[in-house]
Amino acid sequence: MLDKTGEIVPLVAAIAARTNKLARELVGEEYDSYLNGFVHSLKSWSRGDDLGARAHAAESGLHLVRALFGLEGRVAPYPDQWSARLAELDAQGWQSGFFQTAVLRLLYAPDPPFQQMLERRVGRLMESRGVRHQWRYDLQRLRAVRYDEL
Repeated sequence: MLDKTGEIVPLVAAIAARTNKLARELVGEEYDSYLNGFVHSLKSWSRGDDLGARAHAAESGLHLVRALFGLEGRVAPYPDQWSARLAELDAQGWQSGFFQTAVLRLLYAPDPPFQQMLERRVGRLMESRGVRHQWRYDLQRLRAVRYDEL
């Protein structure tokens, strides 16, 4: 695209700025959606529903990626770009490569102890950035439950 008049560049910049602002505004909603998937996954595990547990964990990962990119005021990339882009989130305090491995594990081996550990780390990060969740009883109870390795 050729911008002979110079009118397009500011418009594109304004669209990008608004999109990133919206991503930041949606962090709380995406975080609560992540927690919803976490809670439903652990409840499914407790009922012996392997498929439900894995599906909820995978969905929670989508929301978690959106929430964490939103914390940085950026729109999350499409999943087919995650391999190249998740390392950008290491600056949030994740050990190099940890977060990408964690997302992979949410997709293929989301056992309850792992999910609980990840949720604790995410919770500390969100709290340090002033993001509060809207959960009460269920979340506290599921954080405390001890699961055998399944």
